[in-house]
Amino acid sequence: MQYVLDASFYASLILPDEKDEYVLNFFSTKGKDDTMYVPHLWWYEMGNILKKAIMRKRIAYLEAQELISMLSALNVITDTEFGGAYAHTLLKLAHDYNLTVYDAAYLELAERKKAVLGTLDGNLKTAAVKYGVEAL
Repeated sequence: MQYVLDASFYASLILPDEKDEYVLNFFSTKGKDDTMYVPHLWWYEMGNILKKAIMRKRIAYLEAQELISMLSALNVITDTEFGGAYAHTLLKLAHDYNLTVYDAAYLELAERKKAVLGTLDGNLKTAAVKYGVEAL
Protein backbone atom coordinates (compact mmCIF):
# COMPACT_ATOMS: atom_id res chain seq x y z
CA MET A 1 0.00 0.00 0.00
CA GLN A 2 1.14 3.56 -0.65
CA TYR A 3 0.63 6.37 1.85
CA VAL A 4 1.13 10.10 2.03
CA LEU A 5 1.32 11.07 5.69
CA ASP A 6 1.29 14.70 6.73
CA ALA A 7 3.17 16.48 9.48
CA SER A 8 0.27 16.21 11.93
CA PHE A 9 0.32 12.43 11.53
CA TYR A 10 4.06 12.17 12.17
CA ALA A 11 3.99 14.74 15.00
CA SER A 12 1.54 12.55 16.88
CA LEU A 13 4.01 9.69 16.51
CA ILE A 14 7.08 11.50 17.83
CA LEU A 15 5.91 14.13 20.32
CA PRO A 16 5.41 12.61 23.77
CA ASP A 17 2.36 14.71 24.66
CA GLU A 18 0.62 14.28 21.29
CA LYS A 19 0.60 10.49 21.07
CA ASP A 20 -2.43 9.23 19.18
CA GLU A 21 -3.44 5.58 19.57
CA TYR A 22 -4.62 5.35 15.96
CA VAL A 23 -1.30 6.66 14.64
CA LEU A 24 0.73 4.41 16.93
CA ASN A 25 -1.32 1.43 15.77
CA PHE A 26 -0.83 2.41 12.12
CA PHE A 27 2.94 2.45 12.45
CA SER A 28 3.05 -0.77 14.46
CA THR A 29 0.94 -2.68 11.90
CA LYS A 30 2.03 -1.22 8.57
CA GLY A 31 3.62 -3.72 6.25
CA LYS A 32 7.28 -3.71 5.35
CA ASP A 33 6.31 -3.32 1.69
CA ASP A 34 4.18 -0.23 2.38
CA THR A 35 5.58 2.96 0.86
CA MET A 36 5.34 6.34 2.59
CA TYR A 37 5.69 9.56 0.62
CA VAL A 38 6.02 13.13 1.82
CA PRO A 39 6.27 16.39 -0.10
CA HIS A 40 9.57 18.23 0.18
CA LEU A 41 8.05 20.78 2.54
CA TRP A 42 7.39 18.03 5.12
CA TRP A 43 10.99 18.22 6.33
CA TYR A 44 10.61 21.94 7.01
CA GLU A 45 7.27 21.41 8.73
CA MET A 46 8.71 18.70 10.97
CA GLY A 47 11.70 20.90 11.79
CA ASN A 48 9.35 23.73 12.71
CA ILE A 49 7.20 21.43 14.86
CA LEU A 50 10.32 20.33 16.71
CA LYS A 51 11.59 23.91 17.07
CA LYS A 52 8.25 24.98 18.58
CA ALA A 53 8.30 21.99 20.93
CA ILE A 54 11.78 23.04 22.10
CA MET A 55 10.66 26.64 22.61
CA ARG A 56 7.66 25.49 24.67
CA LYS A 57 9.95 23.21 26.68
CA ARG A 58 8.02 20.12 25.61
CA ILE A 59 11.27 18.48 24.45
CA ALA A 60 14.97 19.25 24.71
CA TYR A 61 17.17 20.23 21.77
CA LEU A 62 19.06 16.92 21.83
CA GLU A 63 15.75 15.05 21.85
CA ALA A 64 14.74 16.96 18.74
CA GLN A 65 17.97 15.92 17.05
CA GLU A 66 17.24 12.29 17.94
CA LEU A 67 13.70 12.62 16.60
CA ILE A 68 15.00 13.92 13.27
CA SER A 69 17.25 10.86 13.09
CA MET A 70 14.28 8.65 13.89
CA LEU A 71 12.22 10.29 11.14
CA SER A 72 15.10 9.79 8.70
CA ALA A 73 15.20 6.10 9.58
CA LEU A 74 11.54 5.65 8.63
CA ASN A 75 12.58 5.56 4.97
CA VAL A 76 9.98 8.00 3.76
CA ILE A 77 10.31 8.94 0.10
CA THR A 78 10.59 12.68 -0.37
CA ASP A 79 8.79 13.84 -3.49
CA THR A 80 10.77 16.24 -5.64
CA GLU A 81 7.96 17.97 -7.51
CA PHE A 82 8.36 21.76 -7.57
CA GLY A 83 8.29 24.76 -9.87
CA GLY A 84 5.80 27.09 -11.46
CA ALA A 85 3.36 24.53 -12.90
CA TYR A 86 3.33 22.71 -9.58
CA ALA A 87 2.66 25.97 -7.72
CA HIS A 88 -0.31 26.65 -10.01
CA THR A 89 -1.70 23.18 -9.28
CA LEU A 90 -1.31 23.64 -5.53
CA LEU A 91 -2.88 27.09 -5.57
CA LYS A 92 -5.89 25.74 -7.48
CA LEU A 93 -6.35 22.86 -5.04
CA ALA A 94 -5.96 25.22 -2.09
CA HIS A 95 -8.52 27.58 -3.58
CA ASP A 96 -11.02 24.90 -4.64
CA TYR A 97 -10.91 22.98 -1.35
CA ASN A 98 -10.26 25.80 1.14
CA LEU A 99 -6.82 24.51 2.15
CA THR A 100 -3.46 26.05 2.81
CA VAL A 101 -1.08 25.56 -0.08
CA TYR A 102 0.97 23.41 2.30
CA ASP A 103 -1.94 21.03 2.84
CA ALA A 104 -2.70 21.07 -0.88
CA ALA A 105 0.80 19.61 -1.42
CA TYR A 106 -0.20 16.52 0.58
CA LEU A 107 -3.50 16.19 -1.25
CA GLU A 108 -1.87 16.56 -4.67
CA LEU A 109 0.84 14.03 -3.82
CA ALA A 110 -1.68 11.48 -2.53
CA GLU A 111 -3.74 11.82 -5.69
CA ARG A 112 -0.72 11.63 -8.00
CA LYS A 113 0.71 8.57 -6.24
CA LYS A 114 -2.75 6.95 -5.86
CA ALA A 115 -1.93 6.78 -2.16
CA VAL A 116 -3.96 6.86 1.02
CA LEU A 117 -3.66 10.18 2.85
CA GLY A 118 -2.90 10.06 6.57
CA THR A 119 -3.73 13.24 8.46
CA LEU A 120 -5.16 14.37 11.76
CA ASP A 121 -6.24 17.65 10.15
CA GLY A 122 -10.02 17.59 9.79
CA ASN A 123 -10.09 20.18 7.01
CA LEU A 124 -7.54 18.24 4.94
CA LYS A 125 -9.38 14.97 5.54
CA THR A 126 -12.66 16.54 4.37
CA ALA A 127 -10.95 17.94 1.27
CA ALA A 128 -9.46 14.52 0.49
CA VAL A 129 -12.87 12.85 0.59
CA LYS A 130 -14.35 15.55 -1.67
CA TYR A 131 -11.39 15.25 -4.05
CA GLY A 132 -11.68 11.47 -4.22
CA VAL A 133 -8.56 10.56 -2.25
CA GLU A 134 -8.88 7.89 0.42
CA ALA A 135 -8.01 9.23 3.86
CA LEU A 136 -7.15 7.52 7.14
